[in-house]
Amino acid sequence: MSVKWILREVLAQRGFTTASEISRIIQERTRYSISTQAVCDLLNDEPKMLRIETAQALCDAFGLQVGEFFDVGPGPPASWKYVSLLAVNLYISPKRRRTSHPSFLLQGSSTLPSNEPLTQWR
Repeated sequence: MSVKWILREVLAQRGFTTASEISRIIQERTRYSISTQAVCDLLNDEPKMLRIETAQALCDAFGLQVGEFFDVGPGPPASWKYVSLLAVNLYISPKRRRTSHPSFLLQGSSTLPSNEPLTQWR
């Protein structure tokens, strides 16, 4: 699945186009303070991370749900390595998780090697 950040389009459909206006409305409606520059960054580029408080403020101020920030469609994700790591973390019990990445994930494989027992990852 591919994910496209569409916050700018969603807010524009609701009539909000400038970062200063959006920042002001968030402050007025939620009492959450977000700078005009931070809003501008959210409008122009897909964020590498999004604070839960910021997402909640956007949702509350404009009547949105978090899923509306994204357009999800078919296609490969940006990196299979992250999907593989997520699958391993979901598959392995918390007691068996390693702090470092298993070597086969760093090589780009998306499956567990059959010759490595899970107990090795303690």
